[in-house]
Amino acid sequence: MKVRGFASPRTRLRGVFYGWWLTGVAALILVMGTVPIFQGMPAWFVVLEREFSWSRTQLSLAFSLTRVEGTVMGPVAGYLVDKLGARRMVQIGLPVMGVGFLLFSQVHNLWQFYVAFVVMSMGAGLGTWLPMMTALNHWFQARRSIAMSLAMEGFAVGGILLVPALVWAIDPEQPDRLGWRLTAA
Repeated sequence: MKVRGFASPRTRLRGVFYGWWLTGVAALILVMGTVPIFQGMPAWFVVLEREFSWSRTQLSLAFSLTRVEGTVMGPVAGYLVDKLGARRMVQIGLPVMGVGFLLFSQVHNLWQFYVAFVVMSMGAGLGTWLPMMTALNHWFQARRSIAMSLAMEGFAVGGILLVPALVWAIDPEQPDRLGWRLTAA
């Protein structure tokens, strides 16, 4: 199967096999596309609990809704990656996720939070893991497992680096920080 939207697997950029560059880009996309939603959202929960008096049960329902969304959208995303190509799906998914974050920054009601969270998750589902792994699968034959595992390390390392930065930025106790709305936007 040929993955549309990418150059030939023999291509080199500055003497380095292009697939390794793609691995780095995949790691970065996984960091920016999944860490703020799945690993970083509990940091926002604390602020949302304080500001809106929502319970953790109400906030956690958003994760359940994203699992339902993932169940429904998973096969659709797979079909779209096959049909449109990995690059195009990243170009579609990441802006959808961005719209979700913009919606999140404007939340005033619980239902708005649920909608924003599902839109963020849908964008992440369409534009992060599946298209990145599909592209890496296309680019690598001999070192496919290494490339995929290095890309997935972006998720782990991103959680270590990005979540503390997020917690620092949204800290409601410090007036000189960005706050949750500006950080989400």
